[in-house]
Amino acid sequence: MDTLLRTTSFGLSNGRRVGDYQLAKAISPFYRLQTSAISCWVITELDVTSSRTTAGHDTLGPGSALYLYDDMLGRYSDGFEQNILLGTIERVEWREAGYQVYRFKIHLYSRTAEPFPILAEKTYIAVPHSYIPVTTLLPFNNYVTLGQEWDNDGVIYPPRRSWDRVPRPGELGWVYPNYVMKQAWKSGVRKECIREWLVAEQRKLQDKKRD
Repeated sequence: MDTLLRTTSFGLSNGRRVGDYQLAKAISPFYRLQTSAISCWVITELDVTSSRTTAGHDTLGPGSALYLYDDMLGRYSDGFEQNILLGTIERVEWREAGYQVYRFKIHLYSRTAEPFPILAEKTYIAVPHSYIPVTTLLPFNNYVTLGQEWDNDGVIYPPRRSWDRVPRPGELGWVYPNYVMKQAWKSGVRKECIREWLVAEQRKLQDKKRD
């Protein structure tokens, strides 16, 4: 992975190795019950104890180097979709209920178990207020653009995913939509399968933009 990071980041990683990025579980922009207004990763938990990180910080801000991974999607896709995003936090953009949103400079982005880099320059990440120094929080507002929810006690929960929806009577539970590609990958058709699937996904995104 270090070689892949070095060759695909075009120098943006500044000599960092994968182990130099702070690990964090996150919700990638895919398979959400509510469509977000922007493509944004939502951090759910910092992994400050893992031996894979040397950062050891429990607060984030501009300059923080992060390794985001969507662990729940990996589980529900039976290992086929292993969304990872490595990069650094840039400037803060806005604050909303439970989160502060930052622009994020991408060093390495891959969506599959066998890392296959996708060229992308920037995205957004939403960081829970608990991981941000109080002095750097923007003034509070009640924006809700990420799909977050809260209960009667005001506790805020991250965006729900497609598999979180309770099926109606007689309905089946959530079924991974890319089953054919997943099975091809599991049977050993790896790079060819991944490339074909990524091309199809990119076409879907382009069609949505045209709509």
